[in-house]
Amino acid sequence: MRGRLLTTLLVLLGVACRVPGGGEGDGETLRVLSYNIHHGEGVDGRLDLKRIADLIERSGADLVALQELDREAQRTGGVDQLEVLAGLTGMQASFASFMDFQGGQYGLGILSRHSIQRSWTIELPPGQHEPRSAAAIEVELPGRGLLTFVCLHLDWLQDDEVRLSQASSLLDALAEVDGPVVVAGDFNDVIGSRTMELVMAEFTNAGKPAGASATFSARDPQQEIDFVMYRSTAIISASARTLHEPDASDHLPVLAELR
Repeated sequence: MRGRLLTTLLVLLGVACRVPGGGEGDGETLRVLSYNIHHGEGVDGRLDLKRIADLIERSGADLVALQELDREAQRTGGVDQLEVLAGLTGMQASFASFMDFQGGQYGLGILSRHSIQRSWTIELPPGQHEPRSAAAIEVELPGRGLLTFVCLHLDWLQDDEVRLSQASSLLDALAEVDGPVVVAGDFNDVIGSRTMELVMAEFTNAGKPAGASATFSARDPQQEIDFVMYRSTAIISASARTLHEPDASDHLPVLAELR
């Protein structure tokens, strides 16, 4: 009976993904990467999308949430950064704009190795310095069903009123979504804060190892502000870790495995 129940849970999750170097049974693991890429400019001063793409490829991620993306903005050479990354990784892409910026747009991006069925933008209360939104897609997990994936970047000011309001608006928007939901991104707040307590009342954190959870700043990580969260009874275990990349951005990337 227990074995049949476990099988049913895995089928409900419906994940079939590639895991480099994986062995038998890895087909039931969904790998999710969250990365604030600082418009591709590293702390070493280099603007280099290729090394971001290489990291994504090495991670073996099935779904990627990218924050601080430029689309045809002057400061990054007028290129569509998400389109470049999609081309380099061979993944499908979906972009959500925060605002018009330097002749283009600035916002969020999602990459997916699975078929994107639809995409939409969740409008959030604006921050003091810039608007905010969340990028959402519904992705088809081959032969298994649909999963909703959301890329998030909350307000950064020390005063958390706007950040808390943005998190509340996101939860309201996701309240009626059926099936598994995964939210990944830069929450700009820490475990124990009002914002994170609100989110974690409805979502489960894919936890990182104790003592190695900080994601900011990349070269001297002191704060854990980047997370992968999920809402699904079909996900039977989850874990996350930071990836060692001290130069490509001011944040460390987070890779989660959802089983």
